[in-house]
Amino acid sequence: MVIFGAAGDLTKRKLIPALYNVAKGNLLSREFAVIGVAAADLSEETFRSRCGADMAEYATGDVDPRSGGWLERHLHYVRAHSRIPKPTSRLRRCLEEVDRRPTARVGNVVFYLATAPGAFGEIVCNLGEAGLAQERDAPLSARDRRETFRARSGFGA
Repeated sequence: MVIFGAAGDLTKRKLIPALYNVAKGNLLSREFAVIGVAAADLSEETFRSRCGADMAEYATGDVDPRSGGWLERHLHYVRAHSRIPKPTSRLRRCLEEVDRRPTARVGNVVFYLATAPGAFGEIVCNLGEAGLAQERDAPLSARDRRETFRARSGFGA
């Protein structure tokens, strides 16, 4: 899982505590890994430490040291922003590095955009240009997307 905006409030208050709860329930694969991406100048250790503190502050109950420690060990960090040269090449290198570790396999990647909506387009375009995300089907027009949604959901029928 790659979280863009990993140093932000949504990640701090919601995502990390939610991931902790899932880890505590033994619902994550042993190979699961999180790569946080943000503009903040943090080391991986600092990012892990902050996330540990966030778990303690925002989790729904007391943090189990075993589950919390497991999640912290599976956290990685990449400093990247549009003003930082080659942000997606740094992410690609981190994904490849994590994929080589015996404790993590990232073959399937979920990109979570915990950023301002105005950044979505740039992030997605950068991922596409770097070959990290691909559109497999022909793009749908706005009208076709609405029609597909209506047909699948039953809304607006």
